[in-house]
Amino acid sequence: MNGLFALIEREKTPSYILEEHTDHALQTLSHRGGSARELFLFDEDHIINLRESDQLALFSIATCFSTDSRGKYYAEHDNVRIVFEGRLFNRNKLSETISDYNGEATCNFDVDIVLELFLRHRTNAFALLEGYWSLIIADQNEKKIYAARDHFGNRPIYYCQTDTQFGIASESRTLFSILKNAGQINKDAVFDYLLWGDIAKHRQNFFSDIHLLKPSCYIVYSLNDNTLEESSYYILPYKNCKGGYNEYEEPFYIDKVRHLVFESIRNNIGDKNRIAIGLSGGMDSSTLLCCAKKNNPELQITAFTSTDSYDGGEVFWAEKVVKHTNVDWIKVSCNSQQVLNQLEEINKVQNVPVFNPSTIAQYNIMEAVKQHGFDVVMDGQGSDELFAGYTSYFLPFFKALRSQWMFNHWGRELIHIHNSNISYRDIFSRKLKSLAKEYYYNEKRLAKKLKFKELELLNEQYKNNYFLSLNEASKEKSVLNDYLYESYTVFLPYILRWGEHSAASFGMDCVMPFSDSIELAEYVFSIPSTFKIHNGWNKYLLRSSMVGIVPDEIRWRKQKLGFYVPEMKWLNEIGEKIKNRIYQLNDPDGFINKDSLIRNWQTLYNPDNFQFQQFAFRYYSYLLWRNEFYKELS
Repeated sequence: MNGLFALIEREKTPSYILEEHTDHALQTLSHRGGSARELFLFDEDHIINLRESDQLALFSIATCFSTDSRGKYYAEHDNVRIVFEGRLFNRNKLSETISDYNGEATCNFDVDIVLELFLRHRTNAFALLEGYWSLIIADQNEKKIYAARDHFGNRPIYYCQTDTQFGIASESRTLFSILKNAGQINKDAVFDYLLWGDIAKHRQNFFSDIHLLKPSCYIVYSLNDNTLEESSYYILPYKNCKGGYNEYEEPFYIDKVRHLVFESIRNNIGDKNRIAIGLSGGMDSSTLLCCAKKNNPELQITAFTSTDSYDGGEVFWAEKVVKHTNVDWIKVSCNSQQVLNQLEEINKVQNVPVFNPSTIAQYNIMEAVKQHGFDVVMDGQGSDELFAGYTSYFLPFFKALRSQWMFNHWGRELIHIHNSNISYRDIFSRKLKSLAKEYYYNEKRLAKKLKFKELELLNEQYKNNYFLSLNEASKEKSVLNDYLYESYTVFLPYILRWGEHSAASFGMDCVMPFSDSIELAEYVFSIPSTFKIHNGWNKYLLRSSMVGIVPDEIRWRKQKLGFYVPEMKWLNEIGEKIKNRIYQLNDPDGFINKDSLIRNWQTLYNPDNFQFQQFAFRYYSYLLWRNEFYKELS
């Protein structure tokens, strides 16, 4: 784990100033591994000697890391220098390829392999890198700076261009604390966050000029003419997959999925002899734990489960998996008071305001993992998007069956819909809402229907600008795989950042086998949708592939909770304290009519209006983040 940073000045700057700025940037990233550093300052043609403070410099690239891992994260050759974060799964295969080119090539670490490949294939090399990673490359020969991130967005890279500077970093906080005029708030993003609070679909771009590089993409900044280009190096192939279920094909799909899941878990564990796994008791985390144990019975595994004082959270189910695998088990207690005590710190860790209290539970899990001496934690994110784990996928699934005239299949699936804990009333209600939204409710009408109390409190000018800026056109989707593809390639990276940032705040890697395997993703997206939801079961492929590995009562469990917290009970407990703190906090942009909110608090903030309680929590979270941001800049 380490942090990456690059800073380009439009005009030459005294080297000591550039070094000071870069040092400060590395301090904001030091939690990602350590306070050691590797720093290069450049003019157009060569590296500047840091001891000669009277020299002028044009740009810097740097990384911070733990003191014993210097060679893992940077490399140089022929005026090309690279700083790298992450891990390659196909290192041995790539090493053989490099040796074929040059028998004398020596690649001790992943970063050496990446550099060798870049020297030979330029940006085409990025598509060859399997694993989780991000990188920055400075090529003095071409006078260009490159940055790239892995195929599915497991590791972040942010960038920002201002009138006088260009910056690249592992976290957005680094950029707005270093670059001049980079901290302009994106008011549409804040409005969307406050109004809807959709953690899976909100782009989380709270600064107008700071951008998150998309997965499977790279940027190139030219020092010659100060131009920036963003390009894709990979597009996940998938089949539209129209067609019905075929019982003769099922065993082949199941065997291959089982093999690829095991392989991805092995790749993420690597040569480690002990690993931590976040265990919720659901299908995803149970699969990771059971497969890891099955693959290597000698591996020391410790499961970490979030629990609470009301109903124990997922402890009941997690205990069944722990007994099945006989691994060590740590229960991490979470309560409502932690929401008040930790929210400001977690906002700072995440660089954006927290959406809901489940992030507090996730953060406490990461803290406990670190306290028990682990540097890697395994997480199950990506499985729902890959194998159709969300109940919201059923409606487009049924629609696709009808559109393909597969009425027998449609009827059979409808009969067994209760297997995924969905009632006919749920399906009917969702269908009515879908039709209403398709034919009548645009975003503005929907907000007035569902969020009228929130809209009354939100700033009128921001409200008008927000609805004027909306572009509601979306790509036509015909089958379930279309929806899954959008979820996996567009929305999943928004979710991955939360686990990645939480783990990184403690200097740990968060590895996610369902979201970092190219072969697994490509294979699953080549399989028809009718194998992903079957006989009313979502995640049918994954459930079926884990026969004899995951306990049956977990495999066929209907309830899905994830990082569960008793959110409604917590918000009821701390509502009055949230009100008092909102009253005390400054709202520099005036997003909410705070006087009206406080005056009508007792009427609005009550157990019968859970949606408004969530809105008030988000507003409180935003104010904490916004005021901390001001302190950061002062």
